[in-house]
Amino acid sequence: MLKRKSGKPIKSAKDIQAHKQLEETFKDGKNASVKVGFPASKSATMSEQDGVTALSKAIWNNFGTSFKVGKKKVVRIPKRPFMSVAFASNVKKYRKMIAKSIGKTSQKQLLSQLGAIGEGDVKKTIVDFKNPPNSDATEKRKGTNDPLIDSSHMVGSVSWALEAK
Repeated sequence: MLKRKSGKPIKSAKDIQAHKQLEETFKDGKNASVKVGFPASKSATMSEQDGVTALSKAIWNNFGTSFKVGKKKVVRIPKRPFMSVAFASNVKKYRKMIAKSIGKTSQKQLLSQLGAIGEGDVKKTIVDFKNPPNSDATEKRKGTNDPLIDSSHMVGSVSWALEAK
């Protein structure tokens, strides 16, 4: 938690001396954002192996799903919320980056830096994600228990984009 020189905690951005600089840095930010993960403009890539988009794979894995294969077999993909895990694990780092950039960099530069770093964080989370593990049959087919890695299509499609609102 941020603290004043007196030791009292800072409870809101209005308490920070640099609040005016923060407002100035982002005054034009009402029309721009950075999207990290699978922005539609960059993640509509189709897998040559299975004919499914990276975005679809990300949605199915992040939120979980089930679907029929053939007449009887039901495939269940458990929820593996890698996107929220990536963000929650790194939010302090992002806040520090923003605080350090106040008055030193443009909004576009900051959002670009956040996007590139966020992309790496999501990719690392996908690679490191282990729970829930693959089913025994899936692990046997893949030869590994990397629940979010199969053909590397999804992890390879993680990107970021600056977008106007």
